Amino acid sequence: LLPVYLLLFLVGGCSYKYMDPQYYEFKKLCKDIDNKVIIYNKAYWELYSDFTKKKPSIEKRVKDDGYEYFYYEKLNETFAYYDIEDMIKSKKRNGNIITIVYDKKYKKMPKPFASYIRYNYKNDGVFLRGDEGAGLYFTYEEVFTCSYFDNFK
Repeated sequence: LLPVYLLLFLVGGCSYKYMDPQYYEFKKLCKDIDNKVIIYNKAYWELYSDFTKKKPSIEKRVKDDGYEYFYYEKLNETFAYYDIEDMIKSKKRNGNIITIVYDKKYKKMPKPFASYIRYNYKNDGVFLRGDEGAGLYFTYEEVFTCSYFDNFK
C-alpha cells in the first residue's frame, strides 16, 4: 500500500504553494490584473487588442518578401507581427513573486502606447513530468504568471 501512496504523491507533485503565504498574495494580485494597464495611445491600443483577439477588422496580407503583414483600417496602417514589442521597464523581486512592468511599443512610435504589469510566482517542489513516449522526468520548479494578456490565451 505504501508504494501506491508514494506513486500518487510523486505523480501529483509535491508542492509547497498552499503553505506559502506569498502564493495567496500572488492570487490576490492577479484578481485585479485587468485594471493594471495604462494606455497612452488609444488608437494603437485598439490595433493591438483587435490583433490579439483576431478581429475581422484586421486584414492579413503577404507581400513579395514573404512576410505576413496586417492592414488596420482605423489607422490606415500596415504592420507586421514583429512591429509591436514588449520592453521591460522595471523588474522587482519580493521572495517568490516577481513583478515586471512592460512597455508595449510600436516600432514607428518613439514612445510606448501602453504599459502593463506581469506577475510571476516561482513554486518550488518535486514534480513528475513527461509521458510514456518522451520519458518521465522530475522538475523542481513551476512558474505561474498572470497579466492582462494572459486573458487572450
